[in-house]
Amino acid sequence: MSTSNLSTVNGCPVTEYDNVERSNLIARIQQLETELSKRDLDLKKLRNKLSTQNRNIHMDYTDRRKDSKKNKSGEFDIKKYPRRKIALKVSYFGWDYYGFTKNGNLLDDEKGKEEQETWPTVEGELFIALKRCHMIVNEADCDYSRCGRTDKGVSGFGQVISLYVRTKGEFVEQTAGDSDQELYMDPINNGKAVKLPSEEAEFPYPKMLNSLLPQYIRVIAWSPVNSEFSARFSCKARQYRYIFPKQNLDIEAMNKAAQLYMGTHDFRNFCKLDLGKNIKNFERTILEAKVVPLEFSPLNPFFGDSKEMGSWYQFRVKGTAFLWHQVRCLVAILFLVGQGLESPSIISKMMDINCFSGKPEYEMASDIPLILEDCEYSESDVNWVYFNGNSSDYSSLTLLDKGLNSMWQELGIKAITSTLLLYKMNTLPLVSQASTTSEDVGSESSLTCWQDLRKTNLSNSKAPEIIAGGGKVLNIKNYIPIEKRKCNEPVELRNKRFREKMALKLPNEQL
Repeated sequence: MSTSNLSTVNGCPVTEYDNVERSNLIARIQQLETELSKRDLDLKKLRNKLSTQNRNIHMDYTDRRKDSKKNKSGEFDIKKYPRRKIALKVSYFGWDYYGFTKNGNLLDDEKGKEEQETWPTVEGELFIALKRCHMIVNEADCDYSRCGRTDKGVSGFGQVISLYVRTKGEFVEQTAGDSDQELYMDPINNGKAVKLPSEEAEFPYPKMLNSLLPQYIRVIAWSPVNSEFSARFSCKARQYRYIFPKQNLDIEAMNKAAQLYMGTHDFRNFCKLDLGKNIKNFERTILEAKVVPLEFSPLNPFFGDSKEMGSWYQFRVKGTAFLWHQVRCLVAILFLVGQGLESPSIISKMMDINCFSGKPEYEMASDIPLILEDCEYSESDVNWVYFNGNSSDYSSLTLLDKGLNSMWQELGIKAITSTLLLYKMNTLPLVSQASTTSEDVGSESSLTCWQDLRKTNLSNSKAPEIIAGGGKVLNIKNYIPIEKRKCNEPVELRNKRFREKMALKLPNEQL
């Protein structure tokens, strides 16, 4: 519409929307919001597609004899080559991924591929890299297992997966004269004996995969394992840490509460129920639970008596296994205790299903500060190999180091910038509220700084805040104690209803 055709009212132009009824205007706004959301999703798909294309430009670590490696249909025939079972130790930053676990069968299913492009997962990227370097053909016949199932946004430093992959070993005929040879026998090779290479002569698995993986995902080591090994079920313990600044939290009270997590307890009220799995046993064993200072000292914008507020702590928890979202729920209750909103005794009560037959409603802690630090195995099960090709080639660790240093500098600059700004703000010279006369205003005794006033001003806020971790807070009008909150139905009843609902959709044999 040209401006020459616009009428005016009180000197202001009248647009085509000025005479539209309110309901029609709202409908138009909703339509535009839907179109904008769709455009954002299309843009995200395009961005992920371009990222995939850029990744695919890199290496093809298979030797160049492609013709001999393909069957008549043109597909890579992995059955012509011996395979062995290995474990891989994976490090990743989960900030840009929709969890560790892949969506569907992404290697053989178009829908799975589309979901991986739209909602990328760490595991999905691993499978794409594994297939591209001809280590596997599909997900169905590699006996894949993962140790931990981390959520969207959660990072991992010691995640472990196990699977069968191609080896440089050779098929050999097993004869009486080969008794001194250590031959690899596994059902995956259809009864054929395999002479495995030394660790130095084996494929450099981490190096091959890392050249195909995105920057924030790295395979840092591999280990030979036996055919019975499972990354999930062979794991002895899983170690997590959750990082947070002290602020006004009562660390002593949080530590006292954390001790109550230790031992074997029913944690049904400290997790998110996965109805699809029909879980009936919620007992888990916690081997370690404590709140301790971070090993190093990150940036701190506070000074003087308030310096402790900017110090950093971590909740370290080790257990034999964890339920879905369990660690984030454990942290959420610790934050309530640390803010003086709950007593440490609430943890013991929540573990008693006679006190809480159903989970009380509360928000779990943020995902970003959570890290799967380590997965522990028996020394007889794994022997991690960190070098590539020869014992002096640590290029995988070098690549990881370079990437981390680059990220550390990039994010460190942003952290320093925000720290400097907070420090400047904390040291702003302000007039004390106690100064009431004009003679006091401006005098040295009447001046104070924002750091001295912030606690009073924040505590007087009309909307109290509950710490949720990762810089997130929940604004509430009135805090309702956990014991007085609405609770979900008992687990048994929720599972039963879900099964009854699914029975209407699926044949009985699929339930």
